[in-house]
Amino acid sequence: MEEGLKVGMKLAGLVVKLYIKAIQFVLVLAYNILWTWTFSHLFNAFAARFLERWQQARLFKTLNNRTTKKLVALLDESKLFEKSSEYDKLYPNFYRDKEDGKIYISILNSQKIEDFETYLRGFGEIFGHNFIELRHIDKNIYEMIEDSLPSLVKYDERPGEVGEGFWIGTDYKGESVSLNFLHTPAMLITGASGSGKSVLGRVLIEEATRGGYEVYIVDGKGGIDWMDAPCKALYTDFEEIAAHYEKILEEMNNRLKKLVDFRAKNWIEATAAGHEMSPMFCFMDESSDFFEIGSKSTDKNYAVKWRIVNAINELCRKSRAVGIYQAFSLQAAKADSVPNDVKNNAGFRVSYALPTAAMSQTLFESAIAFDPTLRHGKGVFKGVEGEPVVFRGAYVDA
Repeated sequence: MEEGLKVGMKLAGLVVKLYIKAIQFVLVLAYNILWTWTFSHLFNAFAARFLERWQQARLFKTLNNRTTKKLVALLDESKLFEKSSEYDKLYPNFYRDKEDGKIYISILNSQKIEDFETYLRGFGEIFGHNFIELRHIDKNIYEMIEDSLPSLVKYDERPGEVGEGFWIGTDYKGESVSLNFLHTPAMLITGASGSGKSVLGRVLIEEATRGGYEVYIVDGKGGIDWMDAPCKALYTDFEEIAAHYEKILEEMNNRLKKLVDFRAKNWIEATAAGHEMSPMFCFMDESSDFFEIGSKSTDKNYAVKWRIVNAINELCRKSRAVGIYQAFSLQAAKADSVPNDVKNNAGFRVSYALPTAAMSQTLFESAIAFDPTLRHGKGVFKGVEGEPVVFRGAYVDA
């Protein structure tokens, strides 16, 4: 009996020991698993952050640490960082040329350059430059162009050789910016009040006069700003303006018939063959006064505005071949503030500071004109072909 009890107690003790060992094993195993997972998680997080910083250091290897930190903060905030699946590398990639000091940016195909244009001012503050545009260099590489425009360009200093074009100012390279209306029948000029639209209008009128054009000015606000401008006629009354455009439209149709009779492709060929056909230039100031038409019951000029717009639309579609050209100045650049035929045929576009990136996108397919520094004659010009160019417009002394 006592022997059985002893054996039972030994067995019970053995079971307890085994149970304790099992608990210890489980606890040690759990501890090791938890420690391993925690360490692995922390290590992976640290390694990922280290890799990211190392990649960023590679991106900005030609820049100092202070500049790099500011760039990383701006790009993180704007969510412009993106990783390439092919190279396992973060983009955009900024670098500075050691020889000429120029700064370049490289982006992925999936990234939009317009997103970076929106932050040009931020990049400029970091680098200590006033960047005005991103100019395409090669593939996905863009040069960050700094504002080096002259503070004033006098019309009296007009260069002698600008061909048959209208000279309007100078770009950041010191080269002339000119436009040739032989390539397009119309031009749009947009920007806030006091930004330089009227000054540009005066330059265009001077250039047209110099080129032997018949110049007409249209202004629905009394024409005070244009009283001394060289022109054949200044129209301020809505009825007179409508009659003017309808007369010009009639002249256009007559000229088109003459081109057929003369077997000429355009007014230049007709003139060269001895058939007189003088070019015309019409500048409309504050075009929104005519383009924005209310309802028939609320807009007292409803009917006459439609006469004006319909004539302008037809001129924009057909007048280029016969030497009749137009320029329209207005403050707004919204998609619905300009008649479709004007917008579709205005091959030349100039803008000063626009209040929204959407307006800039409408005119230039980029945010380049969404810049408060585009004032006092500093604007963006886009021709029939090529990229938009920042320029300083010429100034005509009163």
